[in-house]
Amino acid sequence: MKKSLLMALVLASAFQAHAYNCSDKVTGAEAGKFEEIPTTDGSQKITYMSNRTTTEGWELLVANNGNLYNADMMVQNGKDILVGKLEMKSYYFALTLNGRQLVCE
Repeated sequence: MKKSLLMALVLASAFQAHAYNCSDKVTGAEAGKFEEIPTTDGSQKITYMSNRTTTEGWELLVANNGNLYNADMMVQNGKDILVGKLEMKSYYFALTLNGRQLVCE
């Protein structure tokens, strides 16, 4: 429980309501960005926008352990759809989405 709470506090303090640019961990290619979505219910959400698509972005729910769930699919299907993980490293965020590893700063 303490670790989950700590992760939530780290993520909450790290978000400054601005965008974090991401690059592919393997190739170094530009890979989009993510930004915090302000909420009033205490949950943490981010939007990830890929350079590969023209969509507005994925709305992802951030769990206390850093797991990312597709918020839209949760509403539509009523079940958790795990799509990745967000971890704070010493000077960047490690973002894994559908198996793709990204570095976000």
